Formats: sequence, C-alpha cells, structure tokens
Amino acid sequence: MKRDRTGSEPRARRAASSRGVRALAVFVAFAALMGVPDSAWALWTSTGSGTGAGTTSTLVAPSGVGATSSAGSSAAVVSWTAPTGGVAPVGYRIDRIDTATGAAAAACGSSATTLLTPTTCTDASVPDGTYRYVVSSVRAGWTSASAPSASVSVRTGVPTTTSLTSSDNPAFVGQSVTYTASVTAASGTPTGAVVFSSGGAALSCSGGSQTLSAGTATCIVVWASAGTRNVTAAYAGSAPFSASSSTAVAQSVVQRSQTVTFTSSAPGAATVGGGAYSVSATATSGLAVTFTSTTTAVCTVAGATVTFVGPGTCTVAADQGGSAAYAPAVQVTQSFAVKATQAISFTSSAPAAAMLGDPAYTLAATATSGLGVTFTSATPSVCVVAGTSVSFVSAGTCTVRADQAGNATWAAAAQVSQSFLVTPVPTAPVGLTVDSTPSSGTATWTTVSGYAYQCQVSNGSSVPVASEWSPCVSPFTFVPKNGNQTFFVRAVRGTSASTPASVNFKP
Repeated sequence: MKRDRTGSEPRARRAASSRGVRALAVFVAFAALMGVPDSAWALWTSTGSGTGAGTTSTLVAPSGVGATSSAGSSAAVVSWTAPTGGVAPVGYRIDRIDTATGAAAAACGSSATTLLTPTTCTDASVPDGTYRYVVSSVRAGWTSASAPSASVSVRTGVPTTTSLTSSDNPAFVGQSVTYTASVTAASGTPTGAVVFSSGGAALSCSGGSQTLSAGTATCIVVWASAGTRNVTAAYAGSAPFSASSSTAVAQSVVQRSQTVTFTSSAPGAATVGGGAYSVSATATSGLAVTFTSTTTAVCTVAGATVTFVGPGTCTVAADQGGSAAYAPAVQVTQSFAVKATQAISFTSSAPAAAMLGDPAYTLAATATSGLGVTFTSATPSVCVVAGTSVSFVSAGTCTVRADQAGNATWAAAAQVSQSFLVTPVPTAPVGLTVDSTPSSGTATWTTVSGYAYQCQVSNGSSVPVASEWSPCVSPFTFVPKNGNQTFFVRAVRGTSASTPASVNFKP
C-alpha cells in the first residue's frame, strides 16, 4: 500500500507539470501573436501539447491604384494591381478621401464586412469634388493599405439639349445649305465641339464653325446630287456639360426645274423641197437643247436643220435631258404646215387683136394641184373679169391674172398673168410688100387673126377711094395698071377699118 501511494504521487505531479507547460506555451504564443504588426499573419505548424515552431507571413497591400472619371460623369472608375507576394487577401476595401477636407468614406459599396474581389470597381453617385482612392488588402481582420491614387475630379454632368435646323429644306443640288446646331443647358452655356453627320457618316463641312460659340455651331454643305439625307448634330460634351444629340433632319435635295422656249419662228410658208428651216431654242438652265421630228414623213431634223420631205403638219420637238443639278425639261413642240407646190398654166390664148366692141374673151387655166383657178383683172380700166369672162372697156393693154390659193396640202401657186392689146379700131397692117409685072402683081402682109382685109390699087400716088375697097387676103394677086401705082391694104373688123398701109410700085 505504501508503494502504491508512493507511486501515484509522482504521476500526479508529472501530469500537473505537463498541463503547466502547455498553458505556458499557449500564453507565450498569444503574447507573441499580439506583438505581431497588422501586415503579419501567424501560421502554426502543429497543435496540442508540447513545444512547436510557427512561421509568420506578410499581408501585402495592392499597388498601382488609379482612378478616372469621364467628363460630366458622377462616377469614378478605380483599378489596382493585386499583390503578388505574401498571403493572398480575402478581398479589398476601397476608401475615397476628399482632398479638400481629408474626410474618408467607403467607396464602391465596400466596407469592413463587405469586400470586393475584382481588381476594379465603379464608385457611383460621387458628389462633385476632387478625390484620392486607397485600396486595402483584407484577411481575417488584417488589413494592408495601398498608397493613395492620384487625384481625380468628379463633376456631375449638366444635361444638355441639341437641336438642328437647315437653312433650306428642300434645297437644290449645288446650293449651299447651312446647318445650325444649338446646344442649351438648364444653367450655363455649353462649350466644346459638334459633329455633323449624314446617315451616320461625318459631314465634310465646306464652311461654318463646328466649335460652339454662344452655344451655336454651324456646318455649310453643298450637296452634289439629289436625294434625302438624315442629318444629325452630336455634341460631344465638355465638363460639366453632358453630351447630347439632335433628332435627324430629313434634308431633301432636289434638282432645279428648267423650261425650254423656242427662239426661232416657225416658217409660215414651208413647202416640200423648199428652203430648210433653222430651228433654235433655249433652256433656262443654260444647257443645250436637242431637236427631233415627230413627223418624219413630213419633215426631218439633222442637228438644228429642218428639211421638208412631204406635205402635212411638221412637228419639231425640243428637249433638254437635264444634269445632276437640273431635272429634265418638259418637252415643247413647234408645229406648222408643210405644203406641196403647184403651178398654173393658161390654156386659153389671148386674143391677137382685141378691139372695143368685140365679144368677151373666155379665160381658161389649170393648176398642177388640180384645184380651181381664179381670175382677176390687173387693168380694170381696160378690161374687167367676171368669172372666166373678160370684157373690154377701153383701149389699152389688158392684163389678166390667174391665181390658185392652195389648201391644207397645197401651197398657193405663184401668180401668172396674160396680157394683150385692146384697140379702139383695127391697126394698120404691117410688112406690106408688092411684087409686080406688067401683067400680074402680088401683095403680101402680116395678117392678124380676127381682122379682115380690104385692098385697092390707084394710079400714081393718089389716095384710096372709099368706094373702091374690096376684100382681099394675103398673099393677094391683082392686075397692075399702067405707070406708077400705089397698092393699099387696110384691116377691117366689123364696121371699123384701120388706116391703110401702102406701097408705091411700077410694073
């Protein structure tokens, strides 16, 4: 029994001694842990009773912290580079520090209990101001703060409205059109630049200023072709003014209209095969006009020369086909009659010895057109015409005219005339000759149709005896008298006789 007691006491003392050693080890470790700075972390290699060894690792802060904010934006984008050494952080806490006051605030929605794991974040709804950002690595209550970022200014954008107007809509091809963009804000006057676009492509402005002046920018464009364009103006924004764009202006670009006018007068008496007609016309555009015939069976056109090939109505068309700037002109036409030519011929012979008191002369003439011919007297004091009948009213030269006025197919014929002498009495015969022998004589003279003739022979140069006239015709044979003699002949019509013609002869 004694050995038993003696043996148990030493075991109890050994157990108590072991518990004391373990307690001392925990205390020493705790004391050592409490003495480690924030950037360190203790790692234990073993647990339980006895003695052991531990290592301490460092919690490294992020590096390369940067912050940016777009003009007119109320947010800042923060980014950093994760630590590459030490223990890996569980996450990151971001703090925003006002450079003016030094006040710090949690940023990006992070906090001591809410950590971010990406290496970038957006700090939204930031009040206007200038800030620096600090990013801290966090692990189980341990933190390691980065160096602060460079200053970043946040300016909340002032909303703007951009409107666009066109100086001319519709506009003509080749016309300068001025587009005016007005950028307005609830407060202040926006500055910066405006981009003018058509169909999404930036316009090349030939004039104007695309930099805002008193909130206005302009762009001058000369459209080279017709069509409809959707023109817009986009304001890029300039702190604190936010960007804005106009609604599209549907710009209509059209060709100018033009008209064609004939400057040559249509011929009033065009005839088949007659002289050509030179046609001319102008267009208000100043562009050249072309000519064509729409009645090629009547007339043809070569360039500006119109040739007449058949009777009827000739229609010449004038056209101007337009250009990039001008629409085609409405066709205009010029029409006129082209007629066939005709000629008149007298078919009645003028009287060879018309004399007052003679029966009327009946006229006759034909036209190659087959149309009727009309007659008039050009000498109504000598002769008058009624229809086809010519009456003699005094001595003189009677001139009768024949006309054919034409119709839709035939041009008026050239006037023709017929003239003849009207005498009060017959005229003396002409061309009298006498050929005689003692036994026979022959007298000849020029006879005139319509006249009768009377002859006599007298001795010597005696005058004719009224009672001795006797009818005769040329050539006239007679028996000569003795000695010197005179042969007389006179023209007779009705009761009128001419002055005799005479020839002295001696057989």
